[in-house]
Amino acid sequence: MTFSYTGAASGPVGAVRFAIGDTIEATSRISDEDIAYLLEQTNGNVRQAARLACENIIASLSGLCDQSVGSVSKSFSQIRDGYKATLVMLKSRTSYLGGKPFVGGVSRMANAIDARNPDRVRPQFTTQMLRDRRRDAPEYRRHGLGVTFDERLDADGTTDGDGDGR
Repeated sequence: MTFSYTGAASGPVGAVRFAIGDTIEATSRISDEDIAYLLEQTNGNVRQAARLACENIIASLSGLCDQSVGSVSKSFSQIRDGYKATLVMLKSRTSYLGGKPFVGGVSRMANAIDARNPDRVRPQFTTQMLRDRRRDAPEYRRHGLGVTFDERLDADGTTDGDGDGR
């Protein structure tokens, strides 16, 4: 099992080791080759590789039992619990250090680009599809919360038909 650590800035393998706290050769739980494989699987993403490395270490420690001989004991469950806490911390870091969220349909530029796309499937329903655009269509008048369509409004805003405003 190859181990190398000269600092977090030494490269991606060192950054993964720093993130999971596996920086001491005597207590190392994962090899450089395994970390390189995880980095390859995550396209070089150090945070994701660190999470996978923690999960791998937890899985390998799950098969080990606590041992005690006389007054000497070795507790693998405490080591496993420590890596579980590190994994929780890495997951929470990912949530607040990740990219900013994108909400579709809000950006004016994205909407303009979509509208110009010749391959775009046009929606069958539009916001103006029920609007009557004929010249002789009745004007709309509000009554409280409802809207009536059955009365024509004169130019003066009344419905008496004479246009005198009374």
